[in-house]
Amino acid sequence: MRVRSIWILLGVVLSTACANGPTAPSADELAVVISPTPLAVPVAGGKVVWNVSLRAVAGIGIRLDRDAMVVLDSAGVTAAQQNGFYSGCAACSADVRVEVSRSMTISGMSAAFLGAPRPGTFRYTMYYTDDLGHALSTTVTGPVM
Repeated sequence: MRVRSIWILLGVVLSTACANGPTAPSADELAVVISPTPLAVPVAGGKVVWNVSLRAVAGIGIRLDRDAMVVLDSAGVTAAQQNGFYSGCAACSADVRVEVSRSMTISGMSAAFLGAPRPGTFRYTMYYTDDLGHALSTTVTGPVM
């Protein structure tokens, strides 16, 4: 009877620890804000320019891995696209991090605008790894007018 009680107690303790522990990653670990909003539609052949503000909001540090941006015009055609790498690549000199409860802004990001100058949608995704080793991403969208 005593052995059975110990196994039941151990099961309760382990299930409670797993339910309350940091085992389930959340894409809400990194807040991403794009400015200006809305982004201005450049002339064909010009550049779409934006700033990215990042904040580690979940009480855990973040390593920025890469990002991806696309502008789709009102017809759904890709008008601009950009991909960047921040950490973990051969050309990266060091990891780029956003520490716990800290923020950073990357200003003046740009991509050639190849589409017709008409309104559309801007989509930006930051891919990152938290300090627990979870690979996550956060995507934001906004208007291009």
